[in-house]
Amino acid sequence: MALVEEEEYQSEVLPVSQHHQVQVRCSNIIKDDATGEVKSTTYTRHVLRPGSDISNEAPEVQAVCNAVWTDEVIAAYEAFVAAQEAEMAPPASE
Repeated sequence: MALVEEEEYQSEVLPVSQHHQVQVRCSNIIKDDATGEVKSTTYTRHVLRPGSDISNEAPEVQAVCNAVWTDEVIAAYEAFVAAQEAEMAPPASE
């Protein structure tokens, strides 16, 4: 019996986010290669923001990101981030 590890990607566009962030859930599956019996499954998650580098993501995840991240979506997200940073900046002293 040899154990093998496989990764499966499931991506979800967060519907509550007005900025179309993409949440990625990765299933790491350990199974017996002879019987196919799953011995263990663990999950990890991460969130991708519009305009993020997705070159190291799974093709399925890249397809979702490319479909939702239009130029307008990326520009709106960048404007939102800039506004948040300006709001959090300490006031300028005179």
